[in-house]
Parts: sequence; C-alpha cells; structure tokens
Amino acid sequence: MIHLKTNIIRFAGLLLLGQILGLASTLQAQVLHDDSLRANYLIRFVDFVRFERPTNEPTTLAVLGSNGLYQELSKLAEKKKASGRDFRIIEINASDSLENIDLVYVGTGYKEHWKEVIDKARVHSVVTVCDEPGFLDTGGLIEFLIQKNRLRFSLNLEESDAYKIGVSSKLMQLSVR
Repeated sequence: MIHLKTNIIRFAGLLLLGQILGLASTLQAQVLHDDSLRANYLIRFVDFVRFERPTNEPTTLAVLGSNGLYQELSKLAEKKKASGRDFRIIEINASDSLENIDLVYVGTGYKEHWKEVIDKARVHSVVTVCDEPGFLDTGGLIEFLIQKNRLRFSLNLEESDAYKIGVSSKLMQLSVR
C-alpha cells in the first residue's frame, strides 16, 4: 500500500512538473512570437517614413535593452538582404549617439532614459519606438500596445515635426491614435 501511494505521489509530481514546463515553454514561445511581430513592425515602419539620408546607405535600426528583439531583427535583416534591402541592426546603450541611425527601439525598463534618447533622436531625425505606456506623452514617436489581443501602435503626430521626418498618410491611418 505504501508503494502504491509513493507511485501516485511521484506520478502527480511528474504531471505537475510537465504542466509547469509546458507553461514555461508556451510563455517563452509567446515572448519570441512577440519579438518576431515587433521586428516585422519595425522593419515596415521605415517604409512609411521619409528620412533625409542618401538612399544608397543601409537603413540602421538600433535596439536599446531587448536582446530578443535584436536577434529577431538581425534574422529578418538577413532575409531582407536576400531580396535587395540592406539593413544594419545594432545594439546600443542609452548614452550612445544616435547619429546615422534611422530608428531606435527602447526596451522595457528604460523609462529613466526616455528623455535623453528622445532629445538625441530629435537632433538626428531618428524614429523612436517603445512598448511602455506614457512614451508618447514624453515625446516619443511610436508606442506599441496590445488591443484585443493584437499588437497595435500609436503614432504621436504632434511630435513628428520636432523629429524633422515625414510620416506617410498610410502609417497615420494604421495608427490607433
């Protein structure tokens, strides 16, 4: 009888462990999926913005504070290169210059650096993108948000002039704000 109880407890423990591991892998897959979606959005955003730079230079996207997104963007940039689009993907620190960068993504947890990054972005006409609420109110240009379980974005049209970039009407239409 003791042997049977021990086996039942072991079996229950294995079931619980399996559920925990399954949930963890599901959550990890969701994060990877989110990074993949964000990477696709970021690559597409540059198609809808007019930059004042030579067209023969690669489009440079910088990532601050999100290694997963950096990796997804790097993979996507390689695929785009095969079809004739040249992207340069870099990781930066908050104190780095934004010169020769077209778009910067500010990862979660960098709120204390928003003003510094936004000020530099305005000087160098760099599109700023972040996930955290309040980014647009601080002067950021694009903020990702989840609406009805879908990744969406809001565009801060009032600030686009301060960045000295042109935003296409198509991007304005797709924005939820």
